[in-house]
Amino acid sequence: MLPARNLVPLAQLVQSEMTNTKTDEGLVVYTVPEVAAILKVSEKSVYRLIDRNILKSCCALRHKRISRMDLERFVHASSGMYQ
Repeated sequence: MLPARNLVPLAQLVQSEMTNTKTDEGLVVYTVPEVAAILKVSEKSVYRLIDRNILKSCCALRHKRISRMDLERFVHASSGMYQ
């Protein structure tokens, strides 16, 4: 079992990282490397989350894309796990 830790600063950090991206009429889609940079994890970790259906994604011409809404859901759900 993972040790309990405070993820509220992580959620705030992710929110600030996501507001720095360009938007196109409110719809934002991230690549796996972008999500890895936002979450400060490896790309392999992001692919694991996708493979385990923890983080939702879609395919666009053989490339994984993660919507901003799905990323926000993941951060919100994971921040509640350790409180």
